[in-house]
Amino acid sequence: GWGDEAHPDACLAGVFTDHLLGVEPVEPGYRRFRVRPQPTKTVTSASGSVSTPYGPISVAWRLEDGKVVLDVKAPKGTEEVR
Repeated sequence: GWGDEAHPDACLAGVFTDHLLGVEPVEPGYRRFRVRPQPTKTVTSASGSVSTPYGPISVAWRLEDGKVVLDVKAPKGTEEVR
């Protein structure tokens, strides 16, 4: 609610969803999308949602025994591409 799109937090939100959370559109409007989480040495889990015209895509992931465990909830009208 700052009314300022250039606020540093707004910039970080894009980095979070695009990189760490790993949600990326395959088609405009996220009708088809891909989830490729990007764990780091210090970030071993993340959760969040991405707004789309169809509703939010919710993603949660965590590293477990060196493997990514992923939970994706997508709205009707969308498709996760692997």
